[in-house]
Amino acid sequence: MKIGVLGLIMSDLSDVDYNKIRWAAELGFHGVGAHLTVPADSITDERATTVKSVFADQNIPFLQVWGPYPCIISPDESIRRAGVTGAAALVKLASKMGVPASGVRPTRNSASGRRLWHRHRSRNPCHDDSPFGTGDQAGDRAYGIKTTQGQPRSL
Repeated sequence: MKIGVLGLIMSDLSDVDYNKIRWAAELGFHGVGAHLTVPADSITDERATTVKSVFADQNIPFLQVWGPYPCIISPDESIRRAGVTGAAALVKLASKMGVPASGVRPTRNSASGRRLWHRHRSRNPCHDDSPFGTGDQAGDRAYGIKTTQGQPRSL
């Protein structure tokens, strides 16, 4: 059985170096995924190339990448458009780095169908009523989205 690790990289990829990826291999993992803390289109081509070479040099697959972007299923069309643009940038970045999977969240909660999909209330990119705020606040700031408790997001 081969097991990968997601969460070792939770950054703008500036901390991805040989030591970090070698450490994952020493722990017995056979692949690594990443959560970006910045929008994918803010990662330079130079950084993407460096990260790709670090993984290749360590012979560890870079399995998947997730990142912040505005809600792609918001009732507000301008937010949806910004979300789709951000999600597309994530897919393009993954492709540049040779990463086979990029995390783009699904549309509606299939269980209830009444509310926008969410993983955890405290990390929900589409809800503003969480006492913890949204999980994608960095992405909200980067895309110029203003969120107020109980108010819709607007660009």
